[in-house]
Amino acid sequence: MVVKAATILFDDNTVDGHVICVVKGTLIGEEELVNGRPWLCSAAASLCIISCVNSLLTIAIIAVNRYLYVCWTAAYDTVFTRRGTVVAVVLTWAAGVALDSPNHVGWSSHSFDAKTQKCLWDRTTAYHYTVFFVVVGMVLPFIVISICYWLIFAHIRLVKQRLLRAQVHPALSLILKLTLTIRTQKR
Repeated sequence: MVVKAATILFDDNTVDGHVICVVKGTLIGEEELVNGRPWLCSAAASLCIISCVNSLLTIAIIAVNRYLYVCWTAAYDTVFTRRGTVVAVVLTWAAGVALDSPNHVGWSSHSFDAKTQKCLWDRTTAYHYTVFFVVVGMVLPFIVISICYWLIFAHIRLVKQRLLRAQVHPALSLILKLTLTIRTQKR
């Protein structure tokens, strides 16, 4: 019933029908989505890939940002300036485009995946590209994120242990046990 309603609702050939056909393709399949418009599938797949890579790399940059802020304050102040932040953002988008570009130059391709009902890169066209994409676009950011947050955890634990071992007033010791202030200086 939902598929029939979607077909009736979006069966016109207006601009809105073309824009909504991405939603329609998830409901009724490849034929209606790509029918005479392979560029639409390629564009949707590129947007998906670039956004996914950009999202993961942005989270990795945030992890590095937090690591430097907590563990290496002097390095944080020199790396994450306004200019450094703009460069990092531009580089994440450039990396997303660079990771998708092999699909446009023949190393791999975009296609409709019937299993997931989405336009993505064709994982079966070039196994080497799939491995490259997964390692560089997914595993590498995950490793950076994991290492940064583990180092933050280890640093905070070490600082907490040092503070608790120090000879301090009993009331202050209790406060230190309950809270940890890493950096209170305002920018």
